[in-house]
Amino acid sequence: MDTLHIMINRFINLTYRLHTRIMTLNDNYEMSFNDKQLHFLVIGLFGVALFLFVYLLFKLLEKMHMTIVSAWIYTFTVLVGITFAIEIAQGYSHTGIMEFADITAGLKGFFLMSFIMVIVIATYELIKHLIIKAFKKD
Repeated sequence: MDTLHIMINRFINLTYRLHTRIMTLNDNYEMSFNDKQLHFLVIGLFGVALFLFVYLLFKLLEKMHMTIVSAWIYTFTVLVGITFAIEIAQGYSHTGIMEFADITAGLKGFFLMSFIMVIVIATYELIKHLIIKAFKKD
């Protein structure tokens, strides 16, 4: 086997194990999430975590005024690749049905969760600005 084939098989094996573990947790805790909901949650949370990592990395490597936009675009691009790879791995390993709807569900999760993150950060920055402004008047 060539190296690429080995890497693909390892990724498929990892995806299979993660998928099985998540489905087991879903069943054991009687959460009753369907496949689309799980894709929404898992990809959304993974996407936000990846975004935060990429943002910090870009901030350390570059001193750009638009770093957050670069990090979001990069994260989105990586997530598109990852979601496609997950679907391909599910089809290859017969652990799920390959559906484009799963990809869009996962990416919608990232859009919503990153939007919430932006709202939280903007609210924090606004409150910080107002507090600093209030103390400067005294």
